[in-house]
Amino acid sequence: DERNVMIYTGSSNDQPSFCPSHWVPYGGNCYYLVRDKKMWRDALAACHREGGDLASIHNIEEQSFIISQTGYCKCPVWIGLNSNVWMWIDNSAVDYTNWKTGMPKLESCVDINSDSGKWSTNSCRLVLLKGACRDLLTGLLLTPPSEGTHPLL
Repeated sequence: DERNVMIYTGSSNDQPSFCPSHWVPYGGNCYYLVRDKKMWRDALAACHREGGDLASIHNIEEQSFIISQTGYCKCPVWIGLNSNVWMWIDNSAVDYTNWKTGMPKLESCVDINSDSGKWSTNSCRLVLLKGACRDLLTGLLLTPPSEGTHPLL
């Protein structure tokens, strides 16, 4: 079974930062949606190629935004959490969860259902329809906005 999409996000800092035209700003981050089918590790590698990681989700607002970027496709989305350490792939603490009833199970990689917002564990080899990425601060343009760019909100 295959699963896909990535949302690429970039964190802002004290410097003026702007998202490239194909990114969506939200909460000081830049999110980028890529629509290709990936297993968890391949989704992570795709995020790394863009200078990011699979997304960590720290509150309901961030989760809702990520779901909105999928177009409410009623599909699962990889996020940056797995059971090897139960820590976000970006090393941030797990301070928010939204597990589906009966979860987590033994499978090691975590996805979010974009219809219900509930989290599930699945085989990391499952190819999901969506995947969410967050920037590692390396992908931001630190230049004034020009045509086709959007300042961070």
